[in-house]
Amino acid sequence: MSKIFVDEIVGNTGSTVSFPDITVPTTKKIVGTDTGSIYAPGMIIQMAGDTYAPNTHLDITTSDTRPLGTNLEVSLTTQSTNNKLYIQVFIPDLYNNNATTRALQAGFRYSTDSFSSSDVQLGDKETIADHESYHSSGMVLRGLNYFTWCSVPVAGAIKIQPRLQAKNGTFRIMANNTSAQGVCSMIVQEIAGWQVQYTQIK
Repeated sequence: MSKIFVDEIVGNTGSTVSFPDITVPTTKKIVGTDTGSIYAPGMIIQMAGDTYAPNTHLDITTSDTRPLGTNLEVSLTTQSTNNKLYIQVFIPDLYNNNATTRALQAGFRYSTDSFSSSDVQLGDKETIADHESYHSSGMVLRGLNYFTWCSVPVAGAIKIQPRLQAKNGTFRIMANNTSAQGVCSMIVQEIAGWQVQYTQIK
């Protein structure tokens, strides 16, 4: 197998087109060897996800921060701090225990050591979705879908978990999670930004 080592590929300079395209012949393809091999700003470099379907409810207290733990956790090796992360979580059946002013606060945390000592805010704020299922007079039961867009905090292996904390008293999630109903899910995408360390195909 032949190898070509170059810093940049450009179109034929003899072309009358200012910036001619590079044409890949029919039935041929460019194959990357890892997540950074073929790169363009805005591309999804990698995507990972997780689900959790325990068939039971979970009560969250005002002192909890990551009550789902490894049950809903995404691991990935980020490529560059010039990239962005898009993170989305769905949690079914939020229930305020029929208690007025009770609610759920939600965000994201990440760790570089499986949360043994590293536990860091991910996103602009600790709480991204606030006062979820808050009601001033009675019962609320609804699903929660929240997300964030942020810079990659560190390049390397990280784990991401939802941050969930009750407000004004114990709060229940997956409240109707019986008879195989309701699934928690989380998706993480790393989106390419401008980077000088990758070769760009023009």
